[in-house]
This record gives sequence, structure tokens and C-alpha cells, in this order.
Amino acid sequence: MASDSLSPGLLLDGGELLLTEGSMLTPETYCAYVEEVSAGGASILVLRIGKDMPFSAIPPDLISACNAADVTLASVASDVSSSTVVRAVYMALASEQRLALQASVDLFAVISAAVGRGEGVSGIVAAWKKQTGVPVLVADMLGRVLAGSANDLDIDPTLLPELALQSHKPRTPIRIPDADVTITALGSPKPRGLLIAGTSPMVPVDLAALTSFLGLELERLWLADEPSRQRRAEVVGAVLSARTEAAARSKLRSAGLADKLYHVVVVDPGGEDITQLVAEAALLFRGGMARIQGRYVEIIVGHEDPVLASLERLLHPLAAGVGAMVTPGHLAVSRTQALAAVHASAVAGRPITFNQGIIFDWLADTVDAVEALAFSDAILAPIEAGDPEGILLATLRTWMEENCSLQGTCERMNIHRHTLRARLRKIEAQLGQPLEALQTRTELWLAINIRPITRWPEV
Repeated sequence: MASDSLSPGLLLDGGELLLTEGSMLTPETYCAYVEEVSAGGASILVLRIGKDMPFSAIPPDLISACNAADVTLASVASDVSSSTVVRAVYMALASEQRLALQASVDLFAVISAAVGRGEGVSGIVAAWKKQTGVPVLVADMLGRVLAGSANDLDIDPTLLPELALQSHKPRTPIRIPDADVTITALGSPKPRGLLIAGTSPMVPVDLAALTSFLGLELERLWLADEPSRQRRAEVVGAVLSARTEAAARSKLRSAGLADKLYHVVVVDPGGEDITQLVAEAALLFRGGMARIQGRYVEIIVGHEDPVLASLERLLHPLAAGVGAMVTPGHLAVSRTQALAAVHASAVAGRPITFNQGIIFDWLADTVDAVEALAFSDAILAPIEAGDPEGILLATLRTWMEENCSLQGTCERMNIHRHTLRARLRKIEAQLGQPLEALQTRTELWLAINIRPITRWPEV
């Protein structure tokens, strides 16, 4: 755009190179003129200078005004024609576009080579960073880092699980407050992971190629996991039908789960693809212990699995029931409870957890807390009197929680049967009552469960 008007803003659409001889410019109008140029969105202001021009050099005050308004200022000699300036601009733009296109082609080739060599997600990310210098991080749907580093992006890695949860809802914007990063869900139509990328004005290409390659790679990994999912489904069935605590625990450990306690989660997929739901559960829950059983999806979940805390958000609006927390040998019981809870979930519109201790909620509402604790202390006092380290009390609690099973208690406490029997005989001696008596067991069971968990010794 060539104009000597003092009000060129009306002529500008943004992005122009504005060429002027400055015939109407005076020191008094510099600031107003530059602000007009800035408001019009001109990319650069060019002043024609020469002996036969109004200005033989750029005035220092005009330089100051442009600096203050962050307007780029340049000069061109009076004998340079406007068409020459236009050609120079187009040649520069064409050169820039060629460089950007070549950079895109080079990047595409490097990433394609990484994929072809089977380097996976980490190889794709390494190729991107080497070619662009921009750090990126790829996380799965649990927020676990698959490639890249949170430190390179200066973000808190503990935020990744929450960001992964947000990606399940397409309309929810995914962002980290006060962080200069771009966050993209990978995979279509279902998200398989997250791409978090830094920003840099030096990057010649956008993230489209990287996002496509990573999305395809994660989808490939997801499909490749199908045989493994089938094997884990068989393990779920074997655990639920195991006859002993040791057998159930051994099968879980062979699948990579070493928690002491577990839940069974039962999900009604409703109108969703049940096979797809099993695959997603295998990605979301640690260990991926999921199977299809009739119209439901059944999942074995360790009680420390972080996904349990976000179950409602993850599965909404699907009906889901969660069985009680049990040892591996009692997972069939937890499954029965979860099946009962899933029906209530459909009515309640949220996941329902079977509350095995519901009687204590009732007691808390009907019995004075001080009196309840006094009862507990009175019942357990004879045992505590001769048990300063709390070993007998811890043994009694475990034995009661294991439904008075010697084998279950020994396995859970990692002690010999002779040791357990000796401790139980000592408890009977201190109580002066046989543990086989129903009244004794009932009183002990109530006393143990009334006492706050914080008052139990760590043994």
C-alpha cells in the first residue's frame, strides 16, 4: 500500500507494507500517524528517502514513535520504484513459504522414518524434538508419561491424570493454567492419549503432522493389545473362580497386580459397544483386568488404583456398581455385590459402591459416640492389658476380617498357623471366654469395627 495520507488506517486491512514519502508528516504528527498505522495492522512502515524527497534520512523522532508503538520501520531510496518493492516483498514471502514447505517435508520424512523403523511413540517424539527443538510430552489416558518429559515443559506431572480425564469430554477445553503449552487429545473417535507441546515462534510447521502420526501409533498399539486383553479376560475368570486365597493372589500377581485388596467393578454399557468398553477399561484401569460377562463388563481393580476416585466422571452416564474391598480370595463375593449395585446405579444415575459396613453408619446415627468408644475400650481392654505392642489386637482384627479363617489370616499376616493358633489361645485366656462362642465373636466384632482406624497399631 502506497499512501501519503496522515490517516492511512481506513485504507489498511492488516498485514500490508505501507510505503510513504511522508510529504504531510511533521514532528507534531509522528505519534498520531504511527498509532494510526499500528491500529490499521500494517506489518511494516517504509519511508522513501532521498535528496529529492521530503526526508533525506529517517527522523530520530519518527524512530522513537515507531519503537514506542512497536511498529517496524524501514527506508527505501527514492529511485526504487513501488513495483520493485512489491516484487521484493513477494519474493521474500515465496522464499519463506518454500522454506516452510521444505521444513514440513523434511519433518514428515524424519517422523515417517521413525515409524517405519518401529521406534514407536518415543521415536516419533525424539524425531520431532531433534528436527524442531520444541519439547513435547505424550501421556496415556491414565496420565502416565509415554514419551517426553514434564520437566522440559515446566509443568507439574501430577496434573497429567486430571488432564487425561478432561480429554474424555470433547467439549471440555483442556488447559494448564499459566502454562504456555498446547494440549491435544490423540486418537479418533476415542482419545487414546494426550499430546502436550511447548510453543516457539521458530517452529516452521504446526502440530498437525505430529498429532496424526502419534494418533495412528496409539491406535495401532491399542489394536495390537487385543490378544493381551483376551488373555487378561481369561485371568479375570480364573481369579473369580479360584478356590483358595493363594491361587487367586498368584494369578493376579502373574498379571502384574500385587495389591493386597481389590474391588470388582461391574459396568452396564447400555447402548455403547461392549467390546469397545472393555478395551477402554483395559487402558484406564491398572492391569487392564476386564472381561465381558453376559450384558456386563466386569473389571478387577486394585484398591489403590487412582482411577477409582474418578469413576463417576469416567463412566458417566453408564451404570456401574463397585463391590466391597476384599482380598483376592473373596473377589467372587465382591462381584456379587457389584452386580447388585449396578442395578441401583441405573436408578441413581451414578456409580454405586456396596457398603459392607452399613451397620456402622446406622450405629453412628443411633448410638452416642462416646458410649460406643467406651464399649469398644471395655471389650478390648483385657487383650490390650497384656499386649503392649498391639500384636494380639492386630491379629484378632485380621482374623475377624478374614471371617475367622486360619488360612486367610496366615496368608495376609504372613505368619505360620502354629503362631496364629498360639495368639488366639492367648486372646482367649486374657478374655476368659472361648472365641468359638457367638456372643464373644459378636462383641469383639462390634468393638473392633467401632474403634477408629487411627487408634490401631501398625503391625
